[in-house]
Amino acid sequence: MGLCRSSQRSGSHIQVPFAGVTVDNRYEIIIFWSDEDRVFIADVPELPGCMAHGVSHEEALRSAQDAIRLWIETAQEDGRVVPQPKGRRLVYA
Repeated sequence: MGLCRSSQRSGSHIQVPFAGVTVDNRYEIIIFWSDEDRVFIADVPELPGCMAHGVSHEEALRSAQDAIRLWIETAQEDGRVVPQPKGRRLVYA
């Protein structure tokens, strides 16, 4: 049914109600076209500096999902806090 992922630092648990859904894929990903780079850019605003790109929306999304996993792994290895996904659309001014 569900998955449970533990945080190594705080001992807290994140309950995930659907199989296949992990904390890694609950971050908001914003995909936009870059004329300058001639690719789609995928930005993960909740994880500072976490971005990826691809020649299609699908490739940019897959690359962003890989970047999220690597961002989280690196932060945990370095002892940095990993922000919890907000679980809702972010608001921009």
